[in-house]
Amino acid sequence: MYIAILSMVKISYFNWDQHNEKKCQKHGLSISMIEAFFLSDPLVTPDNKHSEAEDRYVAFGLYDGRYLVGVFTLRIIEGRFMIRVISARYAKKKEIEALNEKEKVKKAKVNKRVKSDPVERDFSDLIRNGDWKPFSHYFQFVPKDKTVTFRISDDLLRRLKDLAELKNTKYQRLIREALIQYLEKAS
Repeated sequence: MYIAILSMVKISYFNWDQHNEKKCQKHGLSISMIEAFFLSDPLVTPDNKHSEAEDRYVAFGLYDGRYLVGVFTLRIIEGRFMIRVISARYAKKKEIEALNEKEKVKKAKVNKRVKSDPVERDFSDLIRNGDWKPFSHYFQFVPKDKTVTFRISDDLLRRLKDLAELKNTKYQRLIREALIQYLEKAS
């Protein structure tokens, strides 16, 4: 059972704690990668099969040249909608093939590691039969509270834009990710 989203939900940000951080990172993805994946407008469909206790959604999309799958729910904390990531991992070969069958897209590099973890359930049928819409069809991130302006060289900006194009993201997100990774390592 899930509640149909009738209007755009404004997302304030992500809801992380020790439990879901550890669970998501065990699949080789950092928190900043997972957040950037959701910010990159992946395809989303309700996960009716696993939405008994709460509304769950599955996100599927390309990030940094690889397909990712994310399972998430929404939480309301202090009156704001937050994304609570339940699981995130690299897509399985079978799931990418299902997408290729459905949408005839180019194949991406596939993570060869396949574990028997129940979190890694196969979404191939959902990919073939789900009502997939872009993330931005249902959700919109609320703009951040603060804007920061700083100057960088033309060369550095060109390199950032080139890298962003390679990673299929925006260069501002790369700057944000780099700052987050720097602060994570520094603490």
